[in-house]
Amino acid sequence: QPRYFTCFPYPYMNGRLHLGHTFSISKFISGYQRLKGKRCLFPFGLHCTGMPIKASADKLKYEMATFGFPPVFPGRETTPDHAKEESKTEFDPAQVGERKKKGKSKVMAKTGGAKFQWEIMRSLGLEDEEIKKFADAKHWLGYFPPLAKKDLKSMGLKVDWRRSFITTEANPYYNAFVRWQFIRLKEQGKIKFGKRYTVFSPKDGQPCMDHDRASGEYVAFRTKGDEIYISTHRAARNISYQGFTPEEGVVDVVEKLIGEDLIGAGLKAPLSSYETVYAWPMFTILEGKGTGIVTSVPSDSADDYAALCDIKRKKDLRAKFGLDDEKVLPFDPVPIINVPDFGDLSAVAAYDQLKIASQNDKEKLAKAKEMTYLGGFYHGVMLVGDFKGQKVQDVKKKIQKLLVDTNGAVIYMETEKKVMSRSGDECVMALCDQWYLDYGDEAWKALTRQCLKNVNTHPDNSRKGFERTITELHEYACSRSYGLGTYLPCDQQYLIESLSDSTIYMAFYTVCHLLQGGVFDGSGESPLNIKADQMTPEVWDYIFHDNTEPPQTDIPLSSLKKLKQEFQYWYGFDLRSSGKDLLPNHLTYLMFNHVAIWPDEPHRWPRNLRINGHLLLNSEKMSKQTGNFLTLFESVERFSADGMRLTLADAGDGVEDANFVEKMADGGILRFEINAAIIQTDRNYEQMLFREALKTGFYELQSSRDKYREVAVEGMHKDMIYRFIEVQTLLLAPICPHICEHIWGLLGKKHSIMSASWPSAGPVDKILLRASDYLMNSAHDFRLRIKNQINLALKKGKQSAKAPPTKPSHGIIYVAQTFPAWQEQVLKFLKLEYEKNENNFPENKAVLDRFKGNPTVGKNMKKLMPLVHFLKESVAKEGVQALDTKMPFDEIAILKENINYLRKSLELVGLEVQSVNDTSDSKARDTSVPGRPYSNFFNGVSVQFINPQCCTPYFTFYADVRDNDSVKDVILRVSTEIKQSVEKIKLYYYDDATYGSRKMPNLSYILEGKTFISDSDATFQKDQE
Repeated sequence: QPRYFTCFPYPYMNGRLHLGHTFSISKFISGYQRLKGKRCLFPFGLHCTGMPIKASADKLKYEMATFGFPPVFPGRETTPDHAKEESKTEFDPAQVGERKKKGKSKVMAKTGGAKFQWEIMRSLGLEDEEIKKFADAKHWLGYFPPLAKKDLKSMGLKVDWRRSFITTEANPYYNAFVRWQFIRLKEQGKIKFGKRYTVFSPKDGQPCMDHDRASGEYVAFRTKGDEIYISTHRAARNISYQGFTPEEGVVDVVEKLIGEDLIGAGLKAPLSSYETVYAWPMFTILEGKGTGIVTSVPSDSADDYAALCDIKRKKDLRAKFGLDDEKVLPFDPVPIINVPDFGDLSAVAAYDQLKIASQNDKEKLAKAKEMTYLGGFYHGVMLVGDFKGQKVQDVKKKIQKLLVDTNGAVIYMETEKKVMSRSGDECVMALCDQWYLDYGDEAWKALTRQCLKNVNTHPDNSRKGFERTITELHEYACSRSYGLGTYLPCDQQYLIESLSDSTIYMAFYTVCHLLQGGVFDGSGESPLNIKADQMTPEVWDYIFHDNTEPPQTDIPLSSLKKLKQEFQYWYGFDLRSSGKDLLPNHLTYLMFNHVAIWPDEPHRWPRNLRINGHLLLNSEKMSKQTGNFLTLFESVERFSADGMRLTLADAGDGVEDANFVEKMADGGILRFEINAAIIQTDRNYEQMLFREALKTGFYELQSSRDKYREVAVEGMHKDMIYRFIEVQTLLLAPICPHICEHIWGLLGKKHSIMSASWPSAGPVDKILLRASDYLMNSAHDFRLRIKNQINLALKKGKQSAKAPPTKPSHGIIYVAQTFPAWQEQVLKFLKLEYEKNENNFPENKAVLDRFKGNPTVGKNMKKLMPLVHFLKESVAKEGVQALDTKMPFDEIAILKENINYLRKSLELVGLEVQSVNDTSDSKARDTSVPGRPYSNFFNGVSVQFINPQCCTPYFTFYADVRDNDSVKDVILRVSTEIKQSVEKIKLYYYDDATYGSRKMPNLSYILEGKTFISDSDATFQKDQE
């Protein structure tokens, strides 16, 4: 039986799970794949490795030692007892999302938002006696994992809980697994020891890795070799940990400076075409980035070019900073890179194109950088120097080496943004002795790129992020001396850090239920009666590799084969779903480690990696400090499991941050729309587009049902409605399993919906579906026209003090079979160009040039570009079919077949459908085009027409006559109704308007008592009396 293995990065166990975790977890692929007939596995581990738990436990120890038990913190107005009472306040779901509006508490206000660890624990509703136990890090490992399991079960997660575990040496089976991984990596030379750059916490005295982080003055200082460096104080602190200063961590300040002290200084810039350059002011330099001094490249940096323009153009600015003209005015941008579409001076081109005025145009400057930066790096070609003619991305490292080798530069490293350790220390980039994974090895990178090539990344644009990360990745510290975890096999004084022990643990899921007995820490009775110390590296090799001989072990061969069979059936995993913050680390590292452990077994490599954005709550970032925060427990309590899951599915599927919002004609057409919904929703689930699956499988299908209900004026078909309910329930089951299970029972199904299959889809008549959309869109347009007509009349009535207008009672819909000749030419040209240019429209200038002087367009030239703009918008909404010159169905027939629905929907007494060829209404002729009928609504008079002449069928019918109708108009309307030519029709009126039509006609002279209406240009006027 086909299988599907999906997984999620195990969450950290230093608190309860929150809605952000749930957003990634809730990607509902397992339920869908089960409906498709596959055996599904969704295991769930719980991460305890790293520094946070140990740091929090040590904080509690410190707080008890310093402030007593229970601790009384300085500057707090609330007593411990009162704080406990506050923490025990009953959870009120209605207050979630409102808490952020109330501002900070007195305690928060006095501490600037900072909390003691004890207060954080109290906020979780814990008593002081219970908090005391958390001073032992082991207590965390037993407390939060069961709560995580309880919360996840409450949302209906389809997890095989036998395979759940905690990490660190607290679980000896997992500990043995991680040791095996690192023994094999070390044997391959993937793990090395030496000085490497890493984010370092001076306070903690150790590297600060990703999962351990919380979130104008210059100095001249002395370095080794008695050189003087000038930088910001922050950069100097970083530099002191990178081997530049005589004593690590000590900055020997020679002089303190401000920026103005440096302006005007003559400098030599390496590889510059100018012999001497001068220090200038720049307002966009950030103290928290780099050294606070940058080399200006106005040819390719819009920020630098803006600064150059400002200082050259503004004499007062030069005077303010004491800059002589000769230090500024002779300098112009020097072309160094050719960028496609921007030429040899890309920054100048973007600056001019966006009409940037100064350095203060921050939004435009950001746009200019976005326009030129990636193009310059990936497609730019060098114009100068030893590397002339080569691509920038190919020579970047070579130029860096040239600068270092010629003593024109030194290597300086820093974090991309300010990094605070969990202990509250601002981290630096330091050169440390450490064990590291050599992710910079080119052979390893090449194999990882091969892995990525075969991975489906969702969304597609995340692939570039992986490619960039692989290219830029270098050595990564994998050891630390503080925290929880597994000790490094090759050096037992170090622990393996948290992002390094979590790269291939998905393989452990396949066998752990047979080892640890369904207990988180592996302390239960092993189903195969295997002890952790029996799991040697050779045993793991046999289980996890295809062509290995059974090892020398006292584990029975039958047990080994059972473990191997489980692994071979389930691995590699089919999907890993994660937040976008793990793309540049965990998700990339797991590919590196998979190809290292299984280099010759690509069928064990990842198959799908799905990345989503962060979750916003009510359009704002979730934050415990502001109160805009929801735990998984609170979410289920407030919204129900399926209510939460539905909203999470609707929140979004891309890498953009998603938003969890708390408020959130005949049977044949419905049948085809149900079939289309099955096909489209199947495709969306398959591509892991859950928001789109919700759209096609729920919202649009509901809309189809509503449309059917409206159009079926004579009643809906019972079997069709039951078919709709059954399909709707199956399509929604992966997202809302609880309510769908209930509805499944109401339908009389004997077995659980979990045993059901994905619904089968019949044929789809796309033309009929398009006709259905045409009908509904037309009805919507008609309603808007009536509304606008009433609003306009109301506005005029207020101005002239007339009585308020009444709603129209009658209407005429005019349908055109062809476009005006000039519009048809434009449509054909745009469609040809759109398809020729791979779904891109030509530039407006090209359109104008094409039709300039065109005799067909002629006097309509002013209407040309508005039409083009409208058509572009239509294509964006409807696709290229919006450029068709004819509709694939009979518009008049569709409208007439549904005339009762339209009349009822528009609340009209009378409604006609006519071809524009049968009317003299010039506006109808000019406005109506295929697919967009023109409508006219009015208050008409229903007039009875009678034909009493001999030797013809007697008939009578009613037609609308309205103010200013000409005799020709009325004859044309009668002609359409009785299907006779206008030449054969004459109009008479009864001389006796009251009794004339009630008298027996004189068959010898049928025109007796009637007067011929001879003036064909005469008009009818409505008698207001």
